[in-house]
Amino acid sequence: MKKRIFIITILSIAMLTACNESGKTNDISKNGQDKKQEEKLEINTKKDSDKEEAKEAKEEKETQDNDTTSESDENKESKSETETKKDVTISVFYSNDDATAFTADMVKIKELTPENVLNALADKGVIDKDIKINKFEVSEIDGMQSINIDFDQKFKEYIMSCGSTQEYYVVGGICNTFIKAYRADRIKITVDGNCLETGHNDYPDYMFEF
Repeated sequence: MKKRIFIITILSIAMLTACNESGKTNDISKNGQDKKQEEKLEINTKKDSDKEEAKEAKEEKETQDNDTTSESDENKESKSETETKKDVTISVFYSNDDATAFTADMVKIKELTPENVLNALADKGVIDKDIKINKFEVSEIDGMQSINIDFDQKFKEYIMSCGSTQEYYVVGGICNTFIKAYRADRIKITVDGNCLETGHNDYPDYMFEF
């Protein structure tokens, strides 16, 4: 009888031990599955995060490219407008072939400056190309827009070599061209600060269009 009880007790202990081991195995297996699911979730979350960062970086680059293109277009437009504003068309007056009247040609210059206007006159043969302007002013005097232009000595030498008719068209060409270009009312010509005297005429006062 005691032997039977001992055997039953041993069998019971063995069964309890087996059940405990099975429970532990199930817990380990369950924990392993939970850990794998967590790792998989973390991987998927990281992938989603990487995709979102890549998308944001792409959108930012496209925005920067658009801004750069826009700035470039604006700079081109600004440059084109500036160049257009500087281009000026003026009327250049000079004698016709038989010296009986003035002829006027429309000439485009890069910018309205006394030197550019003078060069346009030289291109038409009104004056020599080596003549220079010492001083140039436009101001309102007695309610009229008045030009004061002072030439160097070479201008006096040139005009004194002209006959009276040629002198008329040289002085008239200068007066008409500068008055029209600067939308002035009158002009006064001097040489080295002194009254222009040619031997044919003296020009002490302001002159109007010829």
